Amino acid sequence: MSASENEVEFVTSGMFIIDEIEFDGGKKIRDIIGGGGSFALVGARIWSSTAESKRLRLIVDKGSDFPESVKTELDGLDAGIVYRETPERKTTYGYNRVHDNGLRLFEYLSPKKPIRAQDLVETGSMESKTIHVITSPKNFISMSEEIAKYGSLTDRPKVIWEPTPESCCPENWPVCQKAMKYCDIFSPNEVDTANLLAVDIKEAKERAEQFAYALQEMQIGSNGQGWAVLRCGSAGCFIAPSTSRTAPHQDEVLAQRDVIHLPSVPMAPNSVLDTTGAGNTFCGALILEYHRTGNIVLSSVKATVAASFAIQQHGLPKLTKTENGIDLWNGESAFQRLKAYYEYLQNHDIESVRQVTKHGF
Repeated sequence: MSASENEVEFVTSGMFIIDEIEFDGGKKIRDIIGGGGSFALVGARIWSSTAESKRLRLIVDKGSDFPESVKTELDGLDAGIVYRETPERKTTYGYNRVHDNGLRLFEYLSPKKPIRAQDLVETGSMESKTIHVITSPKNFISMSEEIAKYGSLTDRPKVIWEPTPESCCPENWPVCQKAMKYCDIFSPNEVDTANLLAVDIKEAKERAEQFAYALQEMQIGSNGQGWAVLRCGSAGCFIAPSTSRTAPHQDEVLAQRDVIHLPSVPMAPNSVLDTTGAGNTFCGALILEYHRTGNIVLSSVKATVAASFAIQQHGLPKLTKTENGIDLWNGESAFQRLKAYYEYLQNHDIESVRQVTKHGF
């Protein structure tokens, strides 16, 4: 893949957060890297070589209390992280209370510092080939309009948008529909979608496929050529093309309009420790691979595999290298896990395999 050394291929506007986690029984762990931006960066990094990783960007605002151990871990990703010194403030910290029954409560311990369009401009990230955004529908429209001032219609970035959970409510559904026109991939999870559509969240899992078909009827992308990729945690994801992408004639509904389901990666017993950040990891991998391949199914396959590394520990998956310089995530090659996942799909005769193979897996 040819690109100049200074080219930005991926940037996330997701925040950087350092987590403190407390469990039932009193155990606490501190200085755990978190935030949607951090996990999205890892998702993109998992499928990037060391040379490519320098073109992946995360903006980190270092407060007066920023731990050196956190910087060491971030630097170990070999990514194009932009550190900004903000000694007048505290680093954004979050407190997580995790109960044995799975309930997780979160609150900020210090003021958050969201990444805006102006931050992308100031860090030279606005010309990135892909942009990952987590924000409310209203803020996404404003940010998108600012991004549109840069570049041209023929060379604009590919954008994936995750709506924030607190903004997913029925009263925001109209503005959400408008906001979808500004992204290439709209990727909520099934609970957030249920909230947007005023459906009881207890029914979210069983109605996820219906949600995907409903999202498909929306105009995604400025020309209606976008995708809805509905994330469903352990139930995998549903890939749905926007209606106008696959129905060029008013009297024709093509078979490609069918929603494709990808199951999650099978995990060994007791290997799932913390699902925080899995969706962000998925989205980071998805938008970068979609830019590189133009194949939404293959990109979703690789995003699904990337997400499987995020759930094996608290915080980011651990990156190490073999003697030959091959990346290992939690001690395993991402490409080996991808191969195993593809074999799993083949063995279960899943339709997505035929879609992937058709486009050249």
